[in-house]
Amino acid sequence: MHPKTPYKEQNWATALCLDEADEFEASFNLLGFFETLYRIDERLQTEAGKEGACD
Repeated sequence: MHPKTPYKEQNWATALCLDEADEFEASFNLLGFFETLYRIDERLQTEAGKEGACD
């Protein structure tokens, strides 16, 4: 485990028996997931704005 990792974050990685590489991949995938949700949300807001302008 990376020595700079905060204690609370070390707990979930230890409980899942993740080594440092697996922990990085899990964090990277989770960030990618939320980035995708953010992009979908922005696209929906943009489309909703276009629909409202036509009324």
